[in-house]
Amino acid sequence: MPQDQRKYKINEYLESLTVKEYKVGIKLIPKLLNVSANTIYNWRDIRLSDREDIPAQKANMLEQLFGMQRGELANYQVDMKNLKDYIKEDHQVVEQVSVDV
Repeated sequence: MPQDQRKYKINEYLESLTVKEYKVGIKLIPKLLNVSANTIYNWRDIRLSDREDIPAQKANMLEQLFGMQRGELANYQVDMKNLKDYIKEDHQVVEQVSVDV
């Protein structure tokens, strides 16, 4: 994935609207989310390489507005194991260190 790719699929969704829907939607979204139009504009331009993120509550609201499933707005995937797996691995490392000492 190129690093200049956008972090969120906001533009993709907006581009799927008709011109009329877009004009109304772009004015309505900031009101519904209680943020400025400039904030929406900035969120649309966040790149994968940027440290900036949309607050979780607002991202969830956007997903609902766009008819997306939770997590679908993000243009990237986070792969993590279950916490219990990490705990088990950490416990094994601690046991090895204890035995080696």
